Amino acid sequence: MLEKEGQIFPVKDGLMMVMSGERSLNGSMPYAAKNPEVGAVFTYYLKDKLAVKSLKEKRKEQESDLFKKGEKIPMPTPEQLKAEETEVPAYISFTIKDSEGNVVRELRKKPSGGIQRIVWDMRYQASRPVSSVTKFDVLADAGSGIAVAPGKYNVTMSLVTAGQTKVLSGPVDFVCRTIGSSSLPVKDNKALLAFHKKVTELSTAVRGTQTYAQELNQRALNSLQAINALPNAVPELSAKAKAILKQLDEVLNQKFDRKSEFPSYEENPPAPVTINARLGTVSSALWGAANEPTQTAIDGYNILMEEFPPVYEQVKKIGETDLPELEKELNRVGAPLTPGRLPVFKKN
Repeated sequence: MLEKEGQIFPVKDGLMMVMSGERSLNGSMPYAAKNPEVGAVFTYYLKDKLAVKSLKEKRKEQESDLFKKGEKIPMPTPEQLKAEETEVPAYISFTIKDSEGNVVRELRKKPSGGIQRIVWDMRYQASRPVSSVTKFDVLADAGSGIAVAPGKYNVTMSLVTAGQTKVLSGPVDFVCRTIGSSSLPVKDNKALLAFHKKVTELSTAVRGTQTYAQELNQRALNSLQAINALPNAVPELSAKAKAILKQLDEVLNQKFDRKSEFPSYEENPPAPVTINARLGTVSSALWGAANEPTQTAIDGYNILMEEFPPVYEQVKKIGETDLPELEKELNRVGAPLTPGRLPVFKKN
């Protein structure tokens, strides 16, 4: 085994459970220490020389050798420095598949020689929106999503460097299983997982549409300010911008969320339940329990599937038709530039 580049050791059963919240209102008497991470534990070995060095590390080593020899150290070229800055570092990939060969999760870690461990929390990859990225990080992911179903899985360890993937070990089989008995046993794990996936897809669409609507609102506000800066007022363009802002205000502050002076949604009748409030009720019921979905969760999902599509279509029309047409008119009348608008340029 020591002659191999890498090896995954046998994997114990992953014990599935729903973690409870922290204790509260108990004073200073209860004692709690940090518990081991919950999940399937992958213990693996990597050969020391497998730790792939970056371009910058290699350059630094070469410079160190030249310094020791008393030789001239060349100045790195701009091309070398750019290559070092944009290089995607090598990483170890752990690809987890179910018994049908479907990839359910990929975990990534920086190569490090010796015996190491990484824990999979037995959940799918989350689908949270990505925003405000300042630098690409190949090791980052969007976090954990819904739990997988109990059953057989396998894991394969690979080295990914310079866009090339090399399998080092695996696949190694293991099992994810629930702990003990359940007061509300699941009769059909596949049906439960299918419902979780449907709610996740809906949640992704809702969160993404709300974020998109917020971006449209900023663009429309910028457009209104640009119209206001024109030396000759254009009332019809101002009216169009205000109409778009009114629609988006209704979508963001009445459909998705609702500002209220009352401390809870229960004190807001007859105002309708917002999309986020209903989605939160459905999602929290699924995330905080391992039983089959309640009728309340099913009803909430069905109501969302009726109420959300019209809102989605409204936001889509604003983003793909109404606002682009307004911004096109701003270019025509020579309004000040706003973020997201490409200026009109004609070569003389």
